[in-house]
Amino acid sequence: MSRTVTYRQNTPSPQTWTAAAVRGHLARPAGGVGDPRMGPRTAWGDNPRPQARRESCGGPSQAGTARHGTARRGAARHGTARHGTARHGAARHGTARHGTARRGAARHGTARRGAARHGTARRGAARRVATRSRRTSSRRRSRPGPGTWGTAGDALPAPGACWELQAAALGTVGVVGRSQRLASILTLWPETRNLLSELPLLSVRELEARAMHDGGPLGLAGLALLLTAAGAGARPRPAAPGHQPRSNVVLVACDSLDGRLTFLPGNQTVDLPSINFMKRHGTVFLNAYTNSPICCPSRAAMWSGLFTHITESWNNFKGLDPGYVTWMDLMEKHGYHTQKFGKLDFTSGHHSVSNRVEAWTRDVNFLLRQEGRPMVKVTGHRKQIRVMETDWQNTDKAVNWIKEEAVNFTQPFILYLGLNLPHPYPSPYAGENFGSSTFLTSPYWLEKVNYEAIKIPKWSSLSEMHPVDYYSSYTKNCTGEFTMEEVRNIRAFYYAMCAETDAMLGEIISALQNTGLLGKTIVIFTADHGELAMEHRQFYKMSMYEGSSHVPLLVMGPGLREQHQIPNVVSLVDIYPTMLDIARIPVPQNLSGYSLIPLLREKAENKVSPTGPRPSWVLSEFHGCNVNSSVYMLRIGKWKYITYSDGSSVLPQLFDLTADPDELTNLAIKFPVTVHSLDKILRSIVNYPKVSSSVQEYNKQQFISWKQSLGHNYSSVIANLRWHQDWLKDQKKYENAIEKWLGISFSNRSGHLQKCWLYCNYLAITGIFPEEDLFHWPSLTYSTRLPGRQWQRDCKKSRSITIF
Repeated sequence: MSRTVTYRQNTPSPQTWTAAAVRGHLARPAGGVGDPRMGPRTAWGDNPRPQARRESCGGPSQAGTARHGTARRGAARHGTARHGTARHGAARHGTARHGTARRGAARHGTARRGAARHGTARRGAARRVATRSRRTSSRRRSRPGPGTWGTAGDALPAPGACWELQAAALGTVGVVGRSQRLASILTLWPETRNLLSELPLLSVRELEARAMHDGGPLGLAGLALLLTAAGAGARPRPAAPGHQPRSNVVLVACDSLDGRLTFLPGNQTVDLPSINFMKRHGTVFLNAYTNSPICCPSRAAMWSGLFTHITESWNNFKGLDPGYVTWMDLMEKHGYHTQKFGKLDFTSGHHSVSNRVEAWTRDVNFLLRQEGRPMVKVTGHRKQIRVMETDWQNTDKAVNWIKEEAVNFTQPFILYLGLNLPHPYPSPYAGENFGSSTFLTSPYWLEKVNYEAIKIPKWSSLSEMHPVDYYSSYTKNCTGEFTMEEVRNIRAFYYAMCAETDAMLGEIISALQNTGLLGKTIVIFTADHGELAMEHRQFYKMSMYEGSSHVPLLVMGPGLREQHQIPNVVSLVDIYPTMLDIARIPVPQNLSGYSLIPLLREKAENKVSPTGPRPSWVLSEFHGCNVNSSVYMLRIGKWKYITYSDGSSVLPQLFDLTADPDELTNLAIKFPVTVHSLDKILRSIVNYPKVSSSVQEYNKQQFISWKQSLGHNYSSVIANLRWHQDWLKDQKKYENAIEKWLGISFSNRSGHLQKCWLYCNYLAITGIFPEEDLFHWPSLTYSTRLPGRQWQRDCKKSRSITIF
C-alpha cells in the first residue's frame, strides 16, 4: 500500500499530486503555532482554511484556480491536471476523460462540464475518488512548523519547511503506487535527511526537469526525493511582489540641499560619493520640489501628505498640531518598528521670536535687514571631518541603532534621520537668535570642491529686479556690493557643507551594508528645500527659484529600478503615500500626494491609485518671512508659473526652464495666453486669493496677541530682534508703521471703526473692560477674550477685531 500524510484541511489527495503541484504546494505557509498569516487556530495548531492569497505564475492557486482562472504550468491546489492544465478535458486522476475542464482551471477538484466535484461524479466521474477523499479527511491534522510565504521560484524553502517536503514526498509516492519501499525510507525522516543533505542545492526548475526526463510517474517520485533531500540546506525562495516580506525603510532628510546637485553637470563642483552610490543602485528624480521653501511648512507637508494651505502651516512658527497622525504613526500601528533621530521641525511653536514676528509683519510698510550679511568661515584643520557635531552625533545614534537593534528585528523597521546641514550656521552679530548667514566648513571638506567648476550666477540690476525679489534680497542683506571672489567662496563653502552631508548619508548606507540589511531596505534621501547660494542676489531659501525650491530625491532598494532617472514632476507630499504603499497600508484618498512606487518599480504597475492618476504639475507655496507677499508656484512641463497675493496686485512670473534654466527672463508679459491658462489650472487647485487673505488676517491676529503678551516690554523686545541694526536708527518710525498697519487693516471704511480699534486696543492694554452694553458700533464684529470674560457680537458687515 502507498502511504500519505495529509497535514492540512485542504491538502490535495494523493491522486492529484504532480511535479508542479508539489512545487506549488511547498510555497504555502507552514502554518506553525502562532503564525499570524493563518486563520484562527485550534488545539495542536489545527487550522481552518488559510487566508486566500493570489499567487503568480507557477505558485498555488486559490482553491485550485490559478491566476486569471487558468492553472499556468502546474498550480491548481485541489485537483491538478498534468502540468496543471486540463487540455480541453484530458484531466488525469479523477476527472472525466471526455469532460471538458474550462480552460484547465479546476475548482476544488471540479472541472466545469465534466470533472469530479470532491470525487462526486458529475457527468461521468468515478465515485471511488469520493470514498478516498472522505477516508482521507477523517485523518486530517495540522503540524506546527515554520515555512516560507511566496510562490515557486528558483530557490528552495528554508530548512524549517522540511516537514512540508516530507508530506509532499509521501503524497507523490501515493501517486506512484509502486514505491512502497521509498515511502518506508521516507518515514525515517531525520536519518534520511542527514544522509541526503550533502546533495548540492538545485533549483526547483532543475529538479523538475530531471524528474520529468522519462515522462513517467517514477520521475515524479524522484522529484519528491530530490526535493526532500535539497530541503535541508535550502535558502528562502524569493517571493512574488505581493507576498514579499515588507521592506525596511530609512529616510534621511537634510536641510537646504539644492536638488540639482544630484544630477546636473553642476554636481561636478563637489564630490558626493554616497549620492552617486544611490544613483548607481537606485533612482534619481530630476524634478522634485518642496511644497513650501522654508523648514517647518515644508516638513509639515512631507509628514502630513497635504499641501500647505490645507494644514495652514504658514511659517516656521505655524506647523502641524503636536498630535497629528503622520505616516510613521500609521506604520508603527501596522507592525513596523519606528525610530527617529535628529531634526524633525514639523509641529507648531518652534523657531525664534524674530522669525515669527518678521513673518507676521511682512505687510508693514517698512524695509529692514533681517539677516547678517552672508559670509564664510574656515574652522579646524585639514583632517577635521566632523564640523557639524550635532549632526554627526545623531548619525552615530542612527548607525548604532541599526547595528545593535534593527539587525535583530523580526518585523520591518522605519528609521528617520534629520540633518541640519547644509543649512548655514548662526551669525552671532546678527541679533536675537543670531540669524544664520555663515557658511562654515573645514579644509578637509573644501578639498572636495572643484573651484574651477563653480559657476558664478548672473544678477539683474537692483532697478530691474522683481519687487518681491528686491524685498527678499534687501531683508537678507544682499543688496550691497559683493566681489566675484566673495560669491565664489560662498558657493564653494556651501558645496563643502554638502559634501559633509553626503558623508553622513554614507555612514547610514555602510551600516546597512555591514549588517546585511541593505538588500532588505528601501533608502530615501531628500531635503526640505534648497539653497540659493547667491543666485538671484540671495542666499537662504524662501523663493520659488530652482536653487531654493528644487530638492534632491533619490530612492534605492529591493525591487526598485537601478541607474534610472525619472523626469516626472513630484513633490514632498508624495512621501506620505509612498511610505504607506511600501508598508502595504491603504492610502487615504484625501492626501495631496501620490505614491512614488509605481514610478520606481522595475515593471510598470497597472494598479490605479485611490486618488486617481498622477497629475502633470506640482504646487509650492510660501507665506513666511523675507517675502512681502504670499507666493504660489505651479511647475508643469517646461513652464514654471509664479504668482503673488491676489493674482493681480503683483506682476506674475513665467519661466521656460528648458530654454532658460537660470530663470533670468520673465515671459509673463510676452505670453499672456500661457499665463492665463496656467493661472486657471492653479486656481482649480487652490483658491489662492482667498488663502492670501486668510494669511494676512492670521498675521495680524498673531501679532496683536504677541504684542499684548509683552505689555510694557513691547518696545524693548521688538527693537532687539534680528532687525535691530536698522530698527534702532529710528525706533519711533517703525513702531508707528506697525500701528498704522494695524489701524488701516481694521478701519478702511469709516472713521468710527478707527476709533473703535484704538479704543479696544487701549482696553486690552490697560485691562479695563466695560460691560457689553457700552459697545454700540453697528457695523463692527468684534470679539474680546480674557480669563473669565468674553464678549462677542455679530453685525451687518464682516469686519472683525479679535483681541486675545
